[in-house]
Amino acid sequence: MRARLLNGYAVFPPPPAYTWKKQKGGGNVLIRNEPAAAAMSEALEAFAGERLTTQAEVKRYLENHPAYPSPTGKLSASSIRDHLANPLYAGYLLYEPWGVSLRKGRHPALISYETHLKIQDRLAGRSHAPQRANSGEDFALRGFVTCGDCDAPLYSSFSRGRSKRYPYYLCGTKGCESYGKSIRRDDLEGEFETLLKSLQPSRTLVELVGAMIKDIFEQNTVSQRALAASIKKELNQADQQISGLVDRVVQAESPTLISAYEARITELEKRKAQLGEQLETRTTPKGSLKSKTRTALAFLANPCEIWRNGRYEDRRAVLKLSFCGQIPYKRGSGFRTVEKEKISLPFRLLGDSRVPKCGVVGPEGLEPPTRPL
Repeated sequence: MRARLLNGYAVFPPPPAYTWKKQKGGGNVLIRNEPAAAAMSEALEAFAGERLTTQAEVKRYLENHPAYPSPTGKLSASSIRDHLANPLYAGYLLYEPWGVSLRKGRHPALISYETHLKIQDRLAGRSHAPQRANSGEDFALRGFVTCGDCDAPLYSSFSRGRSKRYPYYLCGTKGCESYGKSIRRDDLEGEFETLLKSLQPSRTLVELVGAMIKDIFEQNTVSQRALAASIKKELNQADQQISGLVDRVVQAESPTLISAYEARITELEKRKAQLGEQLETRTTPKGSLKSKTRTALAFLANPCEIWRNGRYEDRRAVLKLSFCGQIPYKRGSGFRTVEKEKISLPFRLLGDSRVPKCGVVGPEGLEPPTRPL
């Protein structure tokens, strides 16, 4: 089993996103298990990109995803962290108890290695409060909108009527003028949609952004060759450093030195894995630029469309892409004027819906008009 691991073959029972396939002359190998693989890939990408901000949200996302199998219908918190920390999904193998360092696996990856590193940075970084059960699709603005009187985040709840429940946002700060006073969800979210619509730039500006993206894409394509050469050079340097450190390990007698050399070798192997993946992706992307930018330009042109028709994760992504912080709402007055700094950079730059007038001299020239003789 250790020999197969060293050769890049997985040997332990696979997670639901993978399954075994018999390979002629090579034993069992891992392959993607669809549609569970697609569900796990989307969850990992969403956590790396902070569309799912907590491990609890990842847990709830997979539990509610119809394509992801769960025998009991529930996933443990520890299993979610194991999934997020597992390099298997990035196409790599690692098993330190057997002395198997990080190495490229012979199975398809669900995410890139860079995405895996982003996930590890998030796991090692700041923690978030777990998501409340009633803050799902019913209350997309929970935690994002604050009370206009005390600036504390509004919380949400349902009020039970005779035949159904009614959703509300409320301020929970004691001593606040608006404490305990409810705001109908439809009213608040309707006014937010109006606010979101005010950010929408003109069609001319969106087309200008598309032209700018095309120019940048062409420039980046030209520079990719130089970047690929630089990556190859760094890979060669890493190989040389690893070879030198291996020789030092063989010659060293001090356990402290040996441990230090081995730790450095492990760091270089991780760096090689990252560089190798970058080298594979530093080629001209497949498909047209138009197909790759369609979603981004559609969002800039009409964020309200995604807000109205998107899933909960998409609606939360709209909030993060449109604003840089929480925005206040006051009962009876609506949303305050949003500070410019709280509007995301794309909408801030495209805020003026009018194209500036050209500074070219007009047909009448610069001289003041004179009366004819």
